[in-house]
Amino acid sequence: MGKIFNGSAAVLVGLLVLTGCTGGNSEAADPTTTSPASTSPAVTVEATEAATDAATDESSAEPEESPSESPSGESPAEPSAEPSAEPSAPASEEAPPAETPAPPAEEIPEATVFTTADGYYSFSMPADWEAIAVQPPELPTYGMRISTTAYAIRNSEGQQIAKFIGGIPSNGAITLSPGHVPLDSAATALADHSGLPVTFVFDHRADDVTGDRFYEARLEPGPVPADGVWGNPLGLVSYETNGGVNFVSVLEPGRFKGEAEARAWMDSAEYQQLKSMMVSFQLHP
Repeated sequence: MGKIFNGSAAVLVGLLVLTGCTGGNSEAADPTTTSPASTSPAVTVEATEAATDAATDESSAEPEESPSESPSGESPAEPSAEPSAEPSAPASEEAPPAETPAPPAEEIPEATVFTTADGYYSFSMPADWEAIAVQPPELPTYGMRISTTAYAIRNSEGQQIAKFIGGIPSNGAITLSPGHVPLDSAATALADHSGLPVTFVFDHRADDVTGDRFYEARLEPGPVPADGVWGNPLGLVSYETNGGVNFVSVLEPGRFKGEAEARAWMDSAEYQQLKSMMVSFQLHP
């Protein structure tokens, strides 16, 4: 009987060794006493399965990596809260060209007052213009005692731009000069011997000989006529003192190819100076 028990114990130990479920005590147990370290195969298998399930649960319960962590374990740098400065212009972009300054306005020289040698007349003209005394025309006096003077007015380039004759005797006879086309006019501070206002006018008409358009600026008695008819001689203004005066421009024939060019000249400093000179005319009785 003892041999049979001992044989059964040996078989049991062998099975435990083969299944790997033996306890930590390797010493042989007393044949009459069950070793506390020995465990039955069923208990050992259940323990093994429980350990395996726990390991599986533990591995599946591992927390996932935070998306904010970098692969190296370091947290990535947080983006700046402030926007970056505006990008600078590409190096190849050229700077815009500097604006060309507008040309300075044409300056008009200061005016100077010119008085005729006999003291009867005066007018203002640019300081760089010149009034040169010339021989006055020989005219009948009609029994009048008058002082006659004449001047050629030259611009800054030495070209004659106007002429002035004072002390012109007149018998009052006039003819008509039709066909005048006015371009500009301005009132003066004077009146003629009959009380008509003296007017500056710039107009053109057909030349009596050639038929070409003739442009002229001058002083005339009375307002600009609506029908384009002036009295002749043109530009003769009679005053109470010392007869009449003829103050007219001198423009070379063919200077303007048409009215458009004449109107363009009206915007020039030369024209404005000529107009100002004639409008400034004064009589000293």
